[in-house]
Amino acid sequence: MLWTKCACMRSTRLPVALFLVIIVGVLLVLARHHGLWSAFRRTVLGQHIVAPGRLLVGQQLRPVTLSKMEGGQIVLAPRPGRVLYVNVFTTWCPGCVQETPALQQLREATGSLPVDVVGVDQQENPSTVQAFAARYGLTYPIFIDDLHETDIGFGVHFLPTTFVIDGQGAVRAHVPGALTLPQMQRLVREAMQPKTALRT
Repeated sequence: MLWTKCACMRSTRLPVALFLVIIVGVLLVLARHHGLWSAFRRTVLGQHIVAPGRLLVGQQLRPVTLSKMEGGQIVLAPRPGRVLYVNVFTTWCPGCVQETPALQQLREATGSLPVDVVGVDQQENPSTVQAFAARYGLTYPIFIDDLHETDIGFGVHFLPTTFVIDGQGAVRAHVPGALTLPQMQRLVREAMQPKTALRT
């Protein structure tokens, strides 16, 4: 009788423990994707975090393969003499939604300048991204990162994140978080000037 009671107690503890393990796993994945774990280590523990594949200011942007929304692939690379403004986002990210109108305004304001504004969505369905672009009337090109180039290769774990690359292919700015139009324009102006102070 005692053995049966103990076995029963063990069998009820197992599902609870499994449930807790699953919950903790989901929270860790979410924290990693939103950059919360890195932020905690940086601000609370005082640790300097550099992801193994992180794209740093001053480095050259290597060509990356992305998917077009209409199908097929494209190699994204800076064009000589042109500033490349890359915004990494998702359609469900509040900060991404917040800055989207400013990105379209940046596209319109730099239309006559040697500036390419590009959106890179992280691993979403093309129809979802197309609907998002239509909702906000976006005219700048948007590609989808199906191959985890931005999170594994660039170290992007906080959305949105902006990279600004100058006409020589060097990263001049790497800014996590939503930006306003004046902030975007300042980054573009700085990237169009000869290298001075680099912004991280």
